[in-house]
Parts: sequence; C-alpha cells; structure tokens
Amino acid sequence: MLNNLEHYQELYKACVAEKQAIIPQYNQIMEYTLPFGHADTIALPEDFINRTINSEIRDACNSFKNFVIYALFGVETDWAESDVIIPLVRQNRKFTGEALEETVKKLRKTLESQTKDTFEYLRNTNYKQEIGRGIYDWGELGTACYRINELSSDADPFNFKYIPINELLFMEDYRGEPNIVFRKVYNKKSSEIVQIFPGANIGSLEEDNKFTFTECVVPFNENGVQKFEWLLFDDSIAEVYDERIYDYNPFTVFRFSVVPQSSWGMGIGAVALDCYQRLVFYENLRARQALRIVDPPLLLYGDKRLVEAFDLTPNGLNWGGDGLSVKAGVTPINTTGTLLPTEKDIDRLTATIQALHFNNPFGSAENKTTRATDEIQYRMNLLQQKFDDAVTNLFKEVLIPTFYKPRAILLAKDLLEKIDDNKYFKARFINALTKSVDMQKIEGIVNMVQISQGIFPQDAFFIFNTDKTIEYMADKLRIDTELLLTNQEREASKQSAVASSLQAQQMLGGTNGQ
Repeated sequence: MLNNLEHYQELYKACVAEKQAIIPQYNQIMEYTLPFGHADTIALPEDFINRTINSEIRDACNSFKNFVIYALFGVETDWAESDVIIPLVRQNRKFTGEALEETVKKLRKTLESQTKDTFEYLRNTNYKQEIGRGIYDWGELGTACYRINELSSDADPFNFKYIPINELLFMEDYRGEPNIVFRKVYNKKSSEIVQIFPGANIGSLEEDNKFTFTECVVPFNENGVQKFEWLLFDDSIAEVYDERIYDYNPFTVFRFSVVPQSSWGMGIGAVALDCYQRLVFYENLRARQALRIVDPPLLLYGDKRLVEAFDLTPNGLNWGGDGLSVKAGVTPINTTGTLLPTEKDIDRLTATIQALHFNNPFGSAENKTTRATDEIQYRMNLLQQKFDDAVTNLFKEVLIPTFYKPRAILLAKDLLEKIDDNKYFKARFINALTKSVDMQKIEGIVNMVQISQGIFPQDAFFIFNTDKTIEYMADKLRIDTELLLTNQEREASKQSAVASSLQAQQMLGGTNGQ
C-alpha cells in the first residue's frame, strides 16, 4: 500500500459522511421510479418486496434513458474519430500554414486505425447495456457508476459492470473529479471473490461462509502523471487482500447536476418528485372513487335478521317478507360520477412529467404528422438549454472515459498498433448533439452569405475560399473526402461547364441569325 490503513479508513469515513445527506432524497425518488433498490450502503435484503411503479412515471424515465443512450452512442456506430492536438504538433514540429494542415491530415489518417480497432472490441462488449443501466440512475437520481474490468482473454479483453447506488461511495479528489471511490461487494464466498478478482489472497477465509468486501481506488501522482491505486479490503477496511496500480480509474462515476457542497449529483427525479407524489395520490383518489361507484356502499334498514341474510351477488335471490309485520329493503347510496377535477390533475401532472423528461416534444409517436426526423437532436438541445451542466458531464464523465479506458487497456495488452505519433492523439466525438452544433456552424456560413448579399451584393459570393469551405463543410457533415472532387477536378469541371455554355450560346446565336 502507498499509505497506512488509517489513511484509507479516514477516506472511507469521509465518503460515508458525504453520502448521508443525499440518501433520503434518493430513497424517495426510488420509491416512484425503481421496482426495488435503495440508496443506503447495505446489501439488498433477500425478502425485499418489489414496489408497484406507476406506468406513466416508468415510461417517462425509460424514454429519457433510451434517448440519451441513442444520442450518445447511436446504433452500431463509431461515435468517435481520431483528431490531433494541433498546438502540440505546431510546437513539436514547428509547422505553420499549409505544412501544418497537411501534417495534421496525415496524422489523423495514421491514428484512425487505432480508433477503428478500439470500436471493433467495444462493439463486442456489454457497454451499452451496463452504461444504460447507469444512465437511468444518472437521469433520475443524479449519480451513476460503472466499472470496466480487464479480462485475460485477447478476444474479450474487457467488459463493463453497472454499480448500483447501494454499493457506491465516493468523493471528489483535489481536481474536483469523482476519482476517490469505494465499492461494497456484498455476500460473496471466497471462491466467488477469486473468480471476480484473480490474484486476491484470501486463504484465511472460510469457504462456506459469505463475506462483504470493499474495493478502493485512490488517485496519486507519479512523476507528474496521474495513476490510480486499487485495493481490495475486508468489510471494515482492516485487512488487504489484493492491490494494483492502474493508469486509469477502473470506476467511472458520472453526475447529472452536481449538488453544491457535495460530490453527489441531483437528477430530474429531484425536480419531478413533487409531481410523482401528487400523480400517485390523485390516481389513488380516482381508484377509491371508482370503487365507490362500481361497488357502492349500502344503506340498510328494516328487520336486522333479514338484512343479515341479504345476497348482494349478481342474480342473488332475497326474500322480501310478508309485507305486513316485517319488511326489509336496500338502497345504494353515493353513486356520483367521475371526479372531473381529479382527471384533469392527473392529465396535467402526466404531461408535466413527460415534459421534464423531454419526451415527444413534436407529438406522440403514433401521430406521424407531428413526428420529425431530428427529434433526438432537438431533445438534446432542450436538455442542454435547461441542464447545460448535465450535457457537459455526459461528455466529460461518460463519453471520454468510455472510449479512452478501453483504448488504454488495448494498448497495454499490445492489441492495438502502437504509433510513434500517439502523443498527438485525441478523440473527437460524433453524436446527435455534436452533429447539431456542426450544423449550426454551417448555417452560420449560409447566414453570412445571405446577410452579405443585402450589404455588399457585388462581393457576397467571393467571401469564402471555395476549396477550403467545401473541405470544412465535408468535415462537419462527416462526408468521406474521397467522394469529393479534387481542386484540379473541380477547376476542370468549371472550365468544361463554361465551354459548354459558350458553345450553346453560339449555336443559339447562329440559329437566331438564320
């Protein structure tokens, strides 16, 4: 260990204390959004009773999770491509102007092979499933976590594991990043732990008993480079069973909106909790009212002996007495209709919950006349406008580690081609939000031309360099440059078009002369 046991015990206590403030709110939200689960750092009881979850709330939460996953990762797509740290190239190679541009293009093409190979491995893993489970927590509670596991197989070098909130404890490091992580591994036999953590030295534990273990990750600096110490403790952080040093954090913690004075996040569920509670309350009122209407209470009068003998089942036969000395009767009471204000409240709250989750901004999926092809992009823009920090955290705390950590594992295992110019590499992400931003940049070019036509029309079409503008738009629209004509081919095509136009004019002039 890099530190004594007291150091890790103090960190653990600090993480526990920081989580305590958020547990009540998380548990309230889970009551309405998750069939089972809780935020307390304890194992799920074996007799844990599943909750009845309102279908409207669950549908809104699932729809939000699915649209975020699709917007980030798409369907079987490479959601990142190789880019180059241009200032580093300029500094190290002393390039400027066209020489710098050509060098950057060559470097991107060289580094792209690593990116494509990384996605070949990523697509064969469970990353979308496990991160998707985390996105549900991220959107509703405000905090989520997954773990990347290195495997011994070259065919499957890594996989992903969703970490539920009841297993998670963490706090921010000195950089303000959620890198100090503790995770509880509940009720495992020693043989199971050896399978999960090969190399763990747990020979003193009894085989037939189940134990709770604690994973711990703490960042540290080594010659100016950030590395991560991983340890496997017992439940009380008193004994060490395994330890390793990683170049990356095996845990990825990501937040929706960070709570002030805390490392934990706050999600949509915190904003929608009041609506969840009132929706369930009003639906319970409606159910009680429906029961009173369908099976109303009764007012009984007359001879009690006959009253007790009433058969109120369908087609039940009841004796009405002799009509003289004794008689009995029954009359339904309180048979009012539906409570219209309750129905309106339910509809209003359902619509509010859907709006808070950015669902169907262009209408329902069944109404195809209001369905737009770019709804995902529009929903991401709405999310960014209302929760800008959430979108920022999606890139910083989800996309970047989901790409860079697998790439680091593949490079360490020599499963990726190592390139001398690797220090210039950076990833450029491609998803619904980035495409929307890129389209806005192209629209800016079009708007500039249109505005210029009104101010100085003679020069409006000569503002941009045609060749560079075409390359810029192709890059933003992700058009394969091999499909574009070269500068020479475009010039030749222009000259051919001009010659054809002149020839047509000459022929037309000759015809008119005749």
